Amino acid sequence: MLVMGLGILLLAGQAAIAKLLRGDHHAGEILFFRGLWALLPVAFLVWRAGGPRVIRPRRPLPTGARSVMNLAATAALITALGMLPLATVLAISFSSPLLVAALSGPCLGERVQWRCWGAIGIGFAGVLLITNPFAEETDWWILLPLGATILLALRDLVTRYEGGDEEATTMTFWTIVASIAGGAAAMLLFGLQWPAAEDWPLFAASGVMVGFGRFLIIRAFRLAAAAVVSPLKYLALVWGALIGYLVWGDVPGFLDVAGATVVVASGIYLATIGGRRG
Repeated sequence: MLVMGLGILLLAGQAAIAKLLRGDHHAGEILFFRGLWALLPVAFLVWRAGGPRVIRPRRPLPTGARSVMNLAATAALITALGMLPLATVLAISFSSPLLVAALSGPCLGERVQWRCWGAIGIGFAGVLLITNPFAEETDWWILLPLGATILLALRDLVTRYEGGDEEATTMTFWTIVASIAGGAAAMLLFGLQWPAAEDWPLFAASGVMVGFGRFLIIRAFRLAAAAVVSPLKYLALVWGALIGYLVWGDVPGFLDVAGATVVVASGIYLATIGGRRG
């Protein structure tokens, strides 16, 4: 549980750094430079797993598709961080397990219990509270984290489809490589603003946080049952709200807090049911 908690703290921290960097850099620049630094901890993971042979995927097509979907989702989230509060972006993106549960039946042939459908419906009601589509002035930037959530869910479905055939280190490596390649392509399209001296420590810290954060989360799932550690990922919402308040003075509204609470409760319930079935 401590390992998972630390991993989530690192990922929430790198999201906050990405929001800071969005003031001067577009998403492609952040993906590229952060990815370069993330290669350092990922190289360590590759070395621990047995060396360069680990980076060769056993199933190239699903691994590649997963990496591309993760790239698109991350680009959307980074762009959204420049326009929306950190806690709001995190709350919406963490509703992806609800969509995974809903699509696991038609996409993977898994049996979804009626209790799960109830939790899924309640969870999506929480997302509606956060996005508040019936407001007089809708912030259309909210569509970016919503789209990213769909991509993250599809990514996780591909991961389930792969089963245990692919090493976690292999998937992490190609995820980082895709981020670097996608960032480079975006810089060709939208231009490059070379980072200022004070930006380099932020890029370095963000990259190392991404690499080691994912490593710690993978490690946590190997140390304990998924039903025990999976709900702890929602600590990101707490960290995000705290960082958002301390750095930008963001105070979540009532609907944001209520919606996030509903999403978290539904996600924890689904994880608990999944653990009992396992």
